Amino acid sequence: MPGRRPRTAAGAERETAILGALRLGCTRRAAAAVGDVSEDTLRRMMMDAQFADAVRKAEGEAEATYSGIVAQAAIKSWQAAAWWLERRKHSDYAQRSVVDMTVDYTKEAQRIAAEFGLDASEVMAEAERVLAEHR
Repeated sequence: MPGRRPRTAAGAERETAILGALRLGCTRRAAAAVGDVSEDTLRRMMMDAQFADAVRKAEGEAEATYSGIVAQAAIKSWQAAAWWLERRKHSDYAQRSVVDMTVDYTKEAQRIAAEFGLDASEVMAEAERVLAEHR
């Protein structure tokens, strides 16, 4: 292959192992481990345009495979459809959690003042100023 570095048999085996792991849906970190190379080595290997293209193709194949499986499951299970939407269109369909939090800022200001040797009334005044700015 023109422009490609010469490969050893061991290098070719590593590339094959890495690409196989990626086709199964492994992360690049896991694929590097399967190929018995470090993550840094995998990043260096990615500088080879042909290998980088093969990596992207393998990752795309995995995504297509698992998207197909979820799509088939979604026909009979609304949960599979919801799962896909939550992850693929996260900004539109992610589960939203409401957090209700109450802070006794008077008590907290007194604690901070005591901890740092400050005047509690000054800390309280500063806390009230900050809260007023953000209401």
